[in-house]
Amino acid sequence: MIVVGSAEMRAIDRHAIEIAGIPAEILMENAGRAVATAMEASFGLLAGKTVCLLCGKGNNGGDGFVIARALSGAGVQALVWSVSAPGTLKGETRLHHDLFTRTGGRANRLTPSSKARFARDVSGSALVVDALFGTGLNAPIAGFLARAIETVNASGKPVVSVDVPSGINADTGAVLGTAVRAALTVTFGHMKAGLVLPPGSVHAGRVVVADIGLPEVSTTRVGPRGGILSESEAGAILPARPSAGHKGTFGRVLIAAGSTGKTGAAVLASLGALRGGAGLVTIAHPAAFRDVFEQKTLEAMTLSVGRDRDTFFNLSAVDSIRAAAAGADAAAIGPGIGLAPGTAEAVSALVRDVACPLVLDADALTLLAGKEAAVRRRRGITVLTPHPGEMARLIGGRVEQVQKDRVRAARDAAARYGAVVVLKGAGSVTALPDGRYWINRTGNAGMATGGTGDVLTGLIAALLAGGLPAPSAAPLAVFVHGLAGDLAAEACGTTGLIASDLARKIPRAFERIRACR
Repeated sequence: MIVVGSAEMRAIDRHAIEIAGIPAEILMENAGRAVATAMEASFGLLAGKTVCLLCGKGNNGGDGFVIARALSGAGVQALVWSVSAPGTLKGETRLHHDLFTRTGGRANRLTPSSKARFARDVSGSALVVDALFGTGLNAPIAGFLARAIETVNASGKPVVSVDVPSGINADTGAVLGTAVRAALTVTFGHMKAGLVLPPGSVHAGRVVVADIGLPEVSTTRVGPRGGILSESEAGAILPARPSAGHKGTFGRVLIAAGSTGKTGAAVLASLGALRGGAGLVTIAHPAAFRDVFEQKTLEAMTLSVGRDRDTFFNLSAVDSIRAAAAGADAAAIGPGIGLAPGTAEAVSALVRDVACPLVLDADALTLLAGKEAAVRRRRGITVLTPHPGEMARLIGGRVEQVQKDRVRAARDAAARYGAVVVLKGAGSVTALPDGRYWINRTGNAGMATGGTGDVLTGLIAALLAGGLPAPSAAPLAVFVHGLAGDLAAEACGTTGLIASDLARKIPRAFERIRACR
């Protein structure tokens, strides 16, 4: 599924109207009627019920007038509140306001002095339609309009938002001052990034993408860069496992991980790789933990590297890891390796010398922060998997900046490091150096626990080792990882879910998406 930002959507609309020649008033008519149809599909027959509509002065408000006219024609009492006087409305918004009023409708004027009547209409309605602000909003909502939104939210009535919930930034999902909390959002043409990224995804409720007649050529000419994987799209990417395959067929993964107090990270990464379908997985670990890993692992092989008493990676481990990587189809470095000075030297050497596809995670990212050239010079594919704190270090910013615009942060890092970047967290973003990106919709709050990122590292490495190119392997792994988390939550709830619960559900997640091909 395509995901667009507000500028891309405006460009698609502009092409459809100015180049393809579709009148704007027809697109608005289609949009409003699509919302009315979605309302009945979601909430049942509305005839005989009362619906309160809050209409802004722009195109979003024009959509609202169309909805009111469509509902009125279906036997619904449409109580319309407009924030603007009719004479100030322009273009197709004025046209559809006038069509509503000429066909028997009435538009009340929402002002500070009419707020009590508005509140009564909201409380007496079965549904509320939010057609106040759309994708063009770029400043915080304040004053009596903010209070009107708060009245709607406090009413407890189901709210249907038009295109995006009023107050949500369509690009980032940020709340601009205050925002409507919708039960249903009907968005037009394509999914908006701000409806998938939190907190916008929370405010949007269920999202329906409505076809309003925008020609495919308009989208093609603009060339949106974003996407969301569905189960069927994920299934189409997932390679078949040949019935005559053997261990070597499904890829060899090397994982360099672990240090004092963090051996579990290595084991969880290996579990992610094994559950991800890798044929052979080897954990390279500091030699002091030989006995620990021999006891902790069953299916994964182990490789002790460095001096016998080493509890962290240093330059003495590099030759052994480099040799092992030469026989691997993909490698991962970082889970639980720590931040010792010797480890920094070892990571830099391995990034330089390992030629196979490489996933860099956790402490390896911190050690490589600011070393864009070293990563860009790699001969092989590189995937970086930062959480917001690690991302802030990679791009030299603050966590707040990263979270304020997750898509921009991920695309920035991908361009700087010449790598595929997976920015983890709610609404994980996978970005490529060429600017393409995917926002993930699977996963849940139960996954916010130690070790789940290590499982993801191993899973990405497994898909790379199985032959998938990084632009497919990374977003697919993120999708499957989140789906496995959802399956684990169904089985045991979100409170107390642990990383190994998730890893055990990865095969079931694969099975589910294969069934959707």
